[in-house]
Amino acid sequence: MLSAAKYKNEKLGLTMKDLTYEVRAGLQLNEDDAAVVIVAVEQGTPAALARINVYELVRAVDGQPVDNVETFEKLITEAQKAKKESVRLTVEWMGKTRLADLKFEAKAPANPLKSLIPGLR
Repeated sequence: MLSAAKYKNEKLGLTMKDLTYEVRAGLQLNEDDAAVVIVAVEQGTPAALARINVYELVRAVDGQPVDNVETFEKLITEAQKAKKESVRLTVEWMGKTRLADLKFEAKAPANPLKSLIPGLR
């Protein structure tokens, strides 16, 4: 896993790597299964707000299959150039698939308790 190609997007708070032979074997994936694995998600970033988790597999971006980190980066860059506000990721964990909307400009509230507790600064 250490030698796998890596993609890090600090603005989105997301780091991912290509699937290696060992990871594919451990997850019982076929050699031709398209996916990349999430290796880091920074708190308070768009990726965290989209509830993307470490070790989940990203299978597709807006329905387009993701077979490596280069493809993922290309699809994200194209979406940003097209001035999209978000992309929909097809994410898998332990054989279960879900969709996650990754917003490019999402920000966590500065203090979420402030609206609940009057006078809190």
